[in-house]
Amino acid sequence: MTARVQRDMSWSSRLFKERVWPTLMESLNFGELLQMEGRPDADLALQLDMQSGIDAWELLRGGGMRGVAARVQESPKSWKSFTVRMERSNGAKTEYAKRWDAINGGHGLIYPHLTVQAYAQTKDGPIIEVGVCRTSDLIQFIDDGNHHVRKTTNATFAACYWRDMANQGIDVETVTPTEPRNNKTELSATR
Repeated sequence: MTARVQRDMSWSSRLFKERVWPTLMESLNFGELLQMEGRPDADLALQLDMQSGIDAWELLRGGGMRGVAARVQESPKSWKSFTVRMERSNGAKTEYAKRWDAINGGHGLIYPHLTVQAYAQTKDGPIIEVGVCRTSDLIQFIDDGNHHVRKTTNATFAACYWRDMANQGIDVETVTPTEPRNNKTELSATR
């Protein structure tokens, strides 16, 4: 893993823990967060991330836990979409291929139950908007060909717009945190 990738993971993990998850706890009644980065068993955390896409676990309020995939993207605005890497120029297996195998492969592989995508104005915040959906719904949306294709110099992504997903009957929760002058966070959630 390159130093740049580690830096990107570090700021996004910090924002996810400090800003995104508290927003979800307050507005959508999510449980406590058990983040994988920085755990004493770094090898297990790395394998959970690389093999299954689990960045964190949600400890449900009523008991039990579920895996969470987290992406925090620095952007001047919310693109109101989930982005899933479909192809890499180096041929490495992508998030889409790993999730598809886990969901459809019949091997009992684990994968994140939820996918969370947040947009942050800078690497220090504030958070502009957050979207949450079931990972299996996201992969099915792509399988059905409802996504838009976006290409970068080294990868191809499926852009899955929240409104398009909702129009297909997929439950997408969105939260827009606001940070008023008194520095308390106010939340508005749409369902």
